[in-house]
Amino acid sequence: MPLTNPAVTATQSIAYNNLITLTDSSGGSDVTLTTRRVYIRTATNQYLTNGQGVSSTPAYTEWAYGDATILLDILMEATSPEITVQWFAGSTQMYEFTDTFCFDLEQYVFALGLLADQTSSPGVIQDTSYYGNFGQFIVNLFCAEAAIDPGEDIYSSQNALNKNTLFIQKEAFYFYCLQYLEYYN
Repeated sequence: MPLTNPAVTATQSIAYNNLITLTDSSGGSDVTLTTRRVYIRTATNQYLTNGQGVSSTPAYTEWAYGDATILLDILMEATSPEITVQWFAGSTQMYEFTDTFCFDLEQYVFALGLLADQTSSPGVIQDTSYYGNFGQFIVNLFCAEAAIDPGEDIYSSQNALNKNTLFIQKEAFYFYCLQYLEYYN
């Protein structure tokens, strides 16, 4: 019996934001299948591979057909890639599935940290700059996800994630200026 509706789901690890798990959620089965190939293409046309890093030419991770899931250690930051999975019988490609994903859990964890800081220093939300930056951060998360679902646009999604990466990298400037001033005054 052939595969019906070849499909893959992807989840990110809360404990380790660099890990994603792909799960084959296809219907049916095909006893001739032996392996899968996973291509993870970023918005900058780089390919992420498990254990081999980044490649500018199409590169894939091998996924044994007998394994329902595969754990991939590929994320260095929040990323919105296009993932293509191909099913093979020997060396012959039989099926293909492509979809877009937004792996932004790292940024949600960062936002939750800011929220916890607001609880311990409630005055910080009265700082216009801080609160405006926090609002932009949340809007960027929304836009990154909306660009993927329903938009299927990895480029716009990645752009929104990149804006938040800058917020994270310059955290002291964007989110703690008022706290530092209060501490030193």
